[in-house]
Amino acid sequence: MKDDQKDVERVFVGNYAGPHLIRLSGKETPPCFNPRRADGARDYPTTTRKKGKEPRPYTAYNRELYDAIMLFFIAFDVSEKDTRADKGKGESPTTKCLSLLTWNGDEDLTEAWALSLNTVFQKYKTNVDEMIKILLSRDPNIREFKFPRIQEKLKQRGVKDLRFM
Repeated sequence: MKDDQKDVERVFVGNYAGPHLIRLSGKETPPCFNPRRADGARDYPTTTRKKGKEPRPYTAYNRELYDAIMLFFIAFDVSEKDTRADKGKGESPTTKCLSLLTWNGDEDLTEAWALSLNTVFQKYKTNVDEMIKILLSRDPNIREFKFPRIQEKLKQRGVKDLRFM
């Protein structure tokens, strides 16, 4: 049997299966991304990397990375496997980033992750503004999203085609 601390897997399930699976596991329901809810630490997962320690909240930069990935998944109805650069082999950039956030969300990830997400958005010929417009067309109550930390890191790397404006 695997140790619960190390047995972490992300799965995508529907509205019925998800809550049912959580009830069967006896675990507490994790926070879910809600683009309608006001920004706040309670809306974000917490890092689980320190065994025996209290979970710690994500940094502001890591919350921006998390929001960008979740907006992308919802706006384009894609999953982690759809963003794999190598046609289904290995981890996608979004999968790897979410995994790092799970274990190290309380410490800023490198600016390479902002660059990686910018590249994924370029591949899909989209940007954050377009994703928000898509979501607003479905629901006018979408909250405002800002990505100043990601923008700054991309500018520091000399990126000209910013997808976080």
